[in-house]
Amino acid sequence: MRYFGNVMRVSPIPEGMKFGEVPEGVLRLGGTFVVRGDDVAYQWNDRLPGDHPDLEEVFAAAERAAKEIEPKSPLAFLENLFPR
Repeated sequence: MRYFGNVMRVSPIPEGMKFGEVPEGVLRLGGTFVVRGDDVAYQWNDRLPGDHPDLEEVFAAAERAAKEIEPKSPLAFLENLFPR
């Protein structure tokens, strides 16, 4: 019972919520993304807590996304630090 007591203390209940209603935040689950610049190259939405994508699928998407990026000089980060 201690667990539920702690959950209730740290979980805000919106004003006006009726018994049996589910707060919006409870319905949000996690996900996994591979991004390339401003584009989402891969997206996985968890269907339930503890759900996760196939890691081989995620790594394959990351490898594909990495191949589409123009290679930069190994010292490219210096250009950001010391603009011309």
